[in-house]
Amino acid sequence: LWKKWRGKAAGFADPEHPFRHQGSADINLYKLFLEQAHALLRPVGRMGFIVPSGLYSDHGTGALRSLFLERCQWEWIFGFENREKVFDIDSRFKFNPIIVQKGGKTQAINTAFMRRRLEDWERGEAFATLYTLERVEQFSPKSKAILEIQSKRDLEILEKIYLNSVL
Repeated sequence: LWKKWRGKAAGFADPEHPFRHQGSADINLYKLFLEQAHALLRPVGRMGFIVPSGLYSDHGTGALRSLFLERCQWEWIFGFENREKVFDIDSRFKFNPIIVQKGGKTQAINTAFMRRRLEDWERGEAFATLYTLERVEQFSPKSKAILEIQSKRDLEILEKIYLNSVL
């Protein structure tokens, strides 16, 4: 019924039914907003959001991660801990500016984790570690979770561990 109605309507969003990438478990508003924003983007349109860390790690966000990894170019995950009280919420809460471009396929994501000062985002390249799609698939082939690494050295150590062990 929805497809039939959608075929008659003029619109700018994707013709695909919305909210297919919500995954299992709990419904989080940020997941709904991210998927709707993606649907509203034009081809090669870009979006930036500040979201909880669950986007890159929670089991229930795997479908959304797959969407961003396989049908977009996920450019940034910049992880903040709220220790400096950037937001008036629990100081242990982690939040992340992300940037995603619709279309294509992610080859590598600029990542930075465990940052505490808001000024760090202004010079994000200084803290960035390139996290390739190949590493996402190697470290977490089922859920596509992204591990919080802080340096290229962390990545090298993880590669050695995963190369010589069973998942």
